[in-house]
Amino acid sequence: MQLSKPGIVKLPKKNIKKMIAVVSGKGGVGKSTMTALIANELASAGHSVGILDADVGGASIANLYGLTKNDLDGWLATTKNGIKVLSFALLAKDKERASIWRGALVTNAIKQIYTQLDFGELDYLIIDSPPGTSDMPLTLYQFFPLDGVVVVTSPHSISQDVVDRSVTMINRMNVPILGLIENMSYFVCKNCNEKHFLFGKPKDIAEKFNVKFITHIPMDQTLSELEERGKIYDYISEEIGSLTKTM
Repeated sequence: MQLSKPGIVKLPKKNIKKMIAVVSGKGGVGKSTMTALIANELASAGHSVGILDADVGGASIANLYGLTKNDLDGWLATTKNGIKVLSFALLAKDKERASIWRGALVTNAIKQIYTQLDFGELDYLIIDSPPGTSDMPLTLYQFFPLDGVVVVTSPHSISQDVVDRSVTMINRMNVPILGLIENMSYFVCKNCNEKHFLFGKPKDIAEKFNVKFITHIPMDQTLSELEERGKIYDYISEEIGSLTKTM
């Protein structure tokens, strides 16, 4: 099966050194959270970072950082820790109507906005991609000059079953897979300080898909509370920190 079309020309990379997409097979596995944590760690290391929230149907990056339309400077908003954010949740006049855009309307809008927008000089642009294998992820793989993707899943068997389709799609588009993150793998008991795996012991799912395994991310009440308050920039993740050192 050939997904790419002959004659497709990649969009310009502009002044962006590395462009990385964060993807998932299905929604609800914490892809946007992982996008934000990766961007945070890169910014804390002194890199200039931007986030393109391309998950139009479930745009949540702005909420995670507590951003509103009042924070916009043109099409961009800047987080408390200096990350430039482009999000349809902030640009759309009618957020509910934007969330049901489909097909060519979404893909053309993302391509047009990226083409016209100047992020300035960035070391990294992290793209929060829509889940699955729909038109929008396909557009990212075909047209955006990606340096790689990070795949996010959860330990639930349903989430892992659909990873296969995403990995297959990415491989057929010849986009490098930097590795796989299993989110919400376990929680650490405050009383006994032991790890408890609600869905059983971790499985070698990365090996199954022949991709590099990055890390298991625990469930953390502190992270959930910061997300609810729009202050994800205050969260420190040792696990994500180890990933960004290799990016």
